[in-house]
Amino acid sequence: MTSRLTGAAVIAATFFVPLTAFAHTGNADASHGATVTGAGRAGQLSNVTRTVTIGMADTMRFTPGDLVVERGQTVKIIARNDGEVLHEIVLGTREEIEKHRAAMREEPGMAHGAPYMAHVAPGESQQIIWQFDRPGKFEFACLLPGHYESGMTGSLTVEHPTT
Repeated sequence: MTSRLTGAAVIAATFFVPLTAFAHTGNADASHGATVTGAGRAGQLSNVTRTVTIGMADTMRFTPGDLVVERGQTVKIIARNDGEVLHEIVLGTREEIEKHRAAMREEPGMAHGAPYMAHVAPGESQQIIWQFDRPGKFEFACLLPGHYESGMTGSLTVEHPTT
């Protein structure tokens, strides 16, 4: 016997996307598997010279909301979700953030596999190991639907070393 979903059941099912669809996976597709962004490139744990914890809250804010690093530093960013809903952190240029944001609007349940981003379940932490090899102004943001629009973005400045 074949069962049929009613229109209401189909609509309801779209609102209950499993969290595994948001997993930070190892899939390396063209848009989400890159190891390089304008903000730098994937780093090696053995080269970490600094660790920074960035908290994510349901107030749609990152703490701290501004991060300054030196060019050449490899940083371990610990993304800690202090809230009760899923959050993510994505590093990149303004253009890269906007491109990812548009993709998330088109496919909110897309899997992620790039080392410059992490999806973090409530009460959990994920890490990003990143080498900041280009000076400039960049961003980090949560691009889950409604989060960026509510102000969940931060600034990232990569400066020339002082010594």
